[in-house]
Amino acid sequence: MNKQNFKTALALLILFIADRLLKIIILKSPAIVEGDFVSHFINKPEINSGIALSLPLNNNLAIVISVIAIIIIAWHLSSLLKYRTWLILYWGFIIIGAFSNLLDRIAFHGVVDYLSLPFIPSLFNPSDSFIFIGAILLALNTGLYSALSIGQSLAGLKDKQDSSK
Repeated sequence: MNKQNFKTALALLILFIADRLLKIIILKSPAIVEGDFVSHFINKPEINSGIALSLPLNNNLAIVISVIAIIIIAWHLSSLLKYRTWLILYWGFIIIGAFSNLLDRIAFHGVVDYLSLPFIPSLFNPSDSFIFIGAILLALNTGLYSALSIGQSLAGLKDKQDSSK
């Protein structure tokens, strides 16, 4: 693992630990959610047995799906260690979010949700945000990479056509 990938992995580990600690603090200290500013974003924690946006799903099935997804992503991530740091970061966001939520599902039979934003219809937690951010960044960069590749291919095709005249 190169130095940049090590730094990326360390940053992801710190985010994972911070997420786990925040959940423990929120569960053990409900007084934290009191107050004007904080109470707009941090609510009394709820155990969400559903999946994304509280869609219903059996917790045991969610655990199985999470384990399978984490194994597949970890395997994929291990094949990227020699390559692009940004891919490791994006997939890393997804895996730390999924793993933290998996630990919640095992320990609490659901995910600990306590954050709220006015434009999101249900509570969420930092792990959910990690998964979302990783997926969005991956999609944007994959789309950008594809667009650039198509553009380069079209430019190469045009160059071939111009040289054949």
